[in-house]
Amino acid sequence: MDFQKLVNPDEQKRKHTQGSIRSHRPTFKLGEVIASAKAGCESCHFLGLLVKGTREEKALSNSDKIVCAWDGWTWRLECFDETNTQYTAFQLFYPAGATIRIQGMPQSRPLCGITSSPSTLDQAYSWMDHCDRSHTACGTGRNVPLPLRLIDVTSLQVGSVEGVKLVPTAGKFGAYACLSHCWGQAKIQAKTTSDTIQQFQILISWNLLPKNFQDAIVMARRFGLKYIWIDSLCIIQDSKSEWQKESAKMAEIYRNSFVTIAAVASSDSLSGCFQVSTPDKCLMIKPKKDRQIYIGARRCDLGDGSLYDDRKLPTEKLTPLFSRAWVYQERRLSRRILYCNRGEMSFECSEQVCCECQNTGLPPHNPSQGLQTKPEYAKETIHALFRRWPRTITDYSRLRLSYPSDKLPALSGCAQDLMSITGDKYLAGLWEDSLQANLLWYVNRSESSFRPRLYRAPSWSWASVDALDGISFAPQLDGSSILHKAFKHESAGCSLVGEDTTGAVSYGYIRLRTQLRTVLVRSICFYCRRRSQRYHILTTSGNANATVQSLESCFQANSTSVSPNSSSGFQRLDLRGGSCVLYLDTSTFITDNDLNFVPNQHRGFRTCMLTSIYLLYVKTVKAQKGILQKGLIPATCNSYFLALRRLRSKQNCYARIGLVEIGHPSISNGTEWFDTVWPQELMPESTIILE
Repeated sequence: MDFQKLVNPDEQKRKHTQGSIRSHRPTFKLGEVIASAKAGCESCHFLGLLVKGTREEKALSNSDKIVCAWDGWTWRLECFDETNTQYTAFQLFYPAGATIRIQGMPQSRPLCGITSSPSTLDQAYSWMDHCDRSHTACGTGRNVPLPLRLIDVTSLQVGSVEGVKLVPTAGKFGAYACLSHCWGQAKIQAKTTSDTIQQFQILISWNLLPKNFQDAIVMARRFGLKYIWIDSLCIIQDSKSEWQKESAKMAEIYRNSFVTIAAVASSDSLSGCFQVSTPDKCLMIKPKKDRQIYIGARRCDLGDGSLYDDRKLPTEKLTPLFSRAWVYQERRLSRRILYCNRGEMSFECSEQVCCECQNTGLPPHNPSQGLQTKPEYAKETIHALFRRWPRTITDYSRLRLSYPSDKLPALSGCAQDLMSITGDKYLAGLWEDSLQANLLWYVNRSESSFRPRLYRAPSWSWASVDALDGISFAPQLDGSSILHKAFKHESAGCSLVGEDTTGAVSYGYIRLRTQLRTVLVRSICFYCRRRSQRYHILTTSGNANATVQSLESCFQANSTSVSPNSSSGFQRLDLRGGSCVLYLDTSTFITDNDLNFVPNQHRGFRTCMLTSIYLLYVKTVKAQKGILQKGLIPATCNSYFLALRRLRSKQNCYARIGLVEIGHPSISNGTEWFDTVWPQELMPESTIILE
């Protein structure tokens, strides 16, 4: 049989319906395939058997209303029933153990669809047991220092009430599990407070525990563990001092646990760790003149038209836990992790990644949901970990926090991990030895970025902004160099809120010896903007285009009582053929009086405005020929500057407002610009403080 005909039904020279269910793939109706099969086409006979095998008998009554799409490269079959607008998609695979395999069909182990089944829990235990006995890099976790408190999972009964209890374990040794979960919008009743701690040390009613907690306790018992750590129960929630003290130990708590149970598919505490999904089907297909063939069929849609492996699928929909900021360090630091996914369980430790279906390239896996795996993290050198810190921040900045004040504490464990190895000084999310590279962050979309009302970090730290679309860093290429005298770092420090040396801060500063340069920023009015960006630095080239009216024209067209124009003209930055981009940390600084925009009024309408900011040169990235440009603007020589505003209340103190990139088409052009243009308007060298 020529199965290539299944990839392109047009080769069969029949008139199949053209269109699309979800994409541009050619579609056909089941009735047409059945008629073609009766006419003797073996490929259509085979395809018809697949469609019938994946659908219920009653759903096949009107075959002319069932529209199908076949993707022979991924072995996926999609069907749309026009009578009830029901969409289904199945991933076909070769079941492990089958004797006949179709060439090119992916192999997988069938899933039962119930992650609480004995076979699934036995598989999970075998993964952990193998790691415990064989993986020297992971360690056993059987006799470790225990946290301040743990839940004793032994079943208790006080009167007619069943449950578990909270026990003090500080100073003791043993083994315990951790639960990683989303609190979500559902209110958690099972929280330890100063009012409930005494009662919880006697009994925590089973009915008081949300489903996530119950399922995690069931698994701990099944795996032979006596204790489990759950944040809302093991930390007194209304004690700020205890929370600060225990959050500083979070890295140690997760690192020492025997296993971390991750409720990946649960968006809140009520959804449970265990999941129920449609079990895989095992189809027995008997083409004409061939032996019977066993083919697995796995439902790979979510019931609403979206697919498991859709790269555009929001993380919150399939794996809500992975959208939570706290889980980032929990994944990295845990000895071993058991993921309770939708459809199956999977396992990860420092030496192994495995799952029930035994094929991470097929649903229910999503190719875009994964961050760096534990084996990848464990194999990185110290130099690689330092170089990867900007990528760590990029990944972390896209994750969600229930409390904005947790921005630094939720990453504290990863920072402690790196600091314990290198001894480097941690500065509110940056490293002192890599200060230049760490300062070159920018928000991906300033319109969706803001600084919290309450102080959280100094302005030069990425932790000072909430960027809904995340934070990125300027490229760190081997060709990085200094084309001009850079700042001299004299000192830096932070005032801590609690005991955690990598946690929340109340103040931070960097003292530098440098030369600044003043430039003008134009806030473009509505009449001049016309689809251009709202702010840009006033330059002699690079920003003037047909979509933005010139500043002179704007002022001439509007008689003004206040004008920033002087007899010598506007103070423009001469780029000498280069390009300039100003990436603001937020778009709301126009309301900040410290920036002192100079407005022009005409008949009650505000026109373009100007203000002075200061540029602090940081470094230049020189890209070698053939390297793919990943900077903010395409150029061979890109130089980066911090955009600063002066703090009026303090002498020689500045705050960051954004990042500026100036690009030149060649290294020689960039070098010439630094030698001739940049020094012309530099302020005298002085010591400044960034706050």
